[in-house]
Amino acid sequence: MRKNIKALVLLCSFFCLIILAILSIVLIKNGKAKQGTQNANVSGSDIGVKNNCLKIVVACHKPTEFLEDTRVFVPVHVGRALNPSINTRESSLKTEDKKDLETKRRNYDWMLGNMRGDNEGNNISDKNRRFSELTATYWLWKNYNSIGGPEYCGIMHYRRHLNFNSSQREQRGFYGETVEKINSGYQKDCCLNLEAMAERIKEYDIVVPHADFVGDFGASNAYEECVKNHGKDYIGMMFEVIDEKYPEYKQDVENLKNETAIYTCNMFIMKKACFEEYCNFLFDVLLKVSEKIDSSGFSNAKEIMGKEGYLGEKLTNLYIQHKKRTSQVKILELNKTFVKNTDIKVS
Repeated sequence: MRKNIKALVLLCSFFCLIILAILSIVLIKNGKAKQGTQNANVSGSDIGVKNNCLKIVVACHKPTEFLEDTRVFVPVHVGRALNPSINTRESSLKTEDKKDLETKRRNYDWMLGNMRGDNEGNNISDKNRRFSELTATYWLWKNYNSIGGPEYCGIMHYRRHLNFNSSQREQRGFYGETVEKINSGYQKDCCLNLEAMAERIKEYDIVVPHADFVGDFGASNAYEECVKNHGKDYIGMMFEVIDEKYPEYKQDVENLKNETAIYTCNMFIMKKACFEEYCNFLFDVLLKVSEKIDSSGFSNAKEIMGKEGYLGEKLTNLYIQHKKRTSQVKILELNKTFVKNTDIKVS
């Protein structure tokens, strides 16, 4: 009898040990699974955020509605160095002029508090009247680490954006798709958030809007469009500088006579290496051309307003065409949008 009881106790102990072992294994597995889930949350889409994979400077010249995803979009006030009128003495102004000055001051103060300025660090902010949004491109180039030194960077405008929705049909034209205003529905439709944008561009080196047909600008080829819409003298100066400093672009300039579409708007996203190369080419040529314009007798301020900005579009187009012809870079073309009303009331 005692032997039977002893055997029963040993058997129960054995089964208890087995049960404890099974429970231990289950607990360990659950712990690892939980840890794996936590790690997955870190190494999924969030890792792009942590690695600062993409930043887009949005060029603004007035108070405006912002795109919501601050992880990506960096509003920059262009031409901030050109605001001496803010300090005009009110005593010498008429009533209406005083009201206008007060509005300018309120707008300026709002931009100071809500945007970066293109006059920070190394900059050409004081050239904005002629360089337009390119002062923001220059600022990004020379102050890259101030936005975290991302893997990809880009430029869009306060009312012109790229559309990252891959399901929408191809749409060309200078304005692209026209929409009324920036709201959550618009941003969702265009996939204007970090996760969607990073996923869309991850296999590409350069992202640009679809090239526009030159026929829409009243020309038969890209060379004719350059001369017709931007002046033979200015275009001639630009081609002279390119021929002198960048002979490897000679074929690309010649190819303009056979091309029927051009990249416009100075909007893009590029990998850091491409962006560095692009800016070296763009501003090396453009600043040299600007010197020639200053010393060539073209002194009418209205005539040359935004001139370097327009010429910059032609240089951007040449850079893209050159990369397509001479390298293996992957280029993605996207639709662009134009927002009719982005104004906000500043009190």
